[in-house]
Amino acid sequence: LRDGFRQGHKRQVLGLATGGGKTVVAAHLALGARAKGTRSLFIVDRIELVGQAVRTFAALGLRVGVLRGEDTAYSEADDIVVASIQTIAKRRAPDWVRLILIDECHILHKAHVDLMTAWNAIPVIGLSATPLRQGLGQHFTNLVRGPSVRWLTDNGFLVPTRGWAPGADRLREILSAV
Repeated sequence: LRDGFRQGHKRQVLGLATGGGKTVVAAHLALGARAKGTRSLFIVDRIELVGQAVRTFAALGLRVGVLRGEDTAYSEADDIVVASIQTIAKRRAPDWVRLILIDECHILHKAHVDLMTAWNAIPVIGLSATPLRQGLGQHFTNLVRGPSVRWLTDNGFLVPTRGWAPGADRLREILSAV
């Protein structure tokens, strides 16, 4: 991501597998921004994700504010504000943030696009396990791929998976009625 910014990319996507630690990566990006005197905005697409992000960020030492409906409580003293895109659409995002992090960026709402258009000088990092969605390249100019599922598993970050499925004969039987 740093190389991308040096190359002039203001809008980048970090593709990282489910369970690969996108929220933890976002926390470290916010910690780096804080070290430079910059505050961040972390936008989620579902209200339920606000609490999870707040807990992760606080556990890693960030002062966290919240912009979510009736639970809104933030100030310029916060290192990062966790916001639902629905609340941003109805209100405004704090104009003192200088880094925008978009969780699940493959699900862009009009409010995301409006925010990126209005704040076109502010760097934006989108986070997604599925960054190859149609139209994403209209809003982001660089894709950074995180470690593979294999690497994450081999290095103890993910547990090995095992799959079960019906045998071929049973599948033929089931599908014959379709």
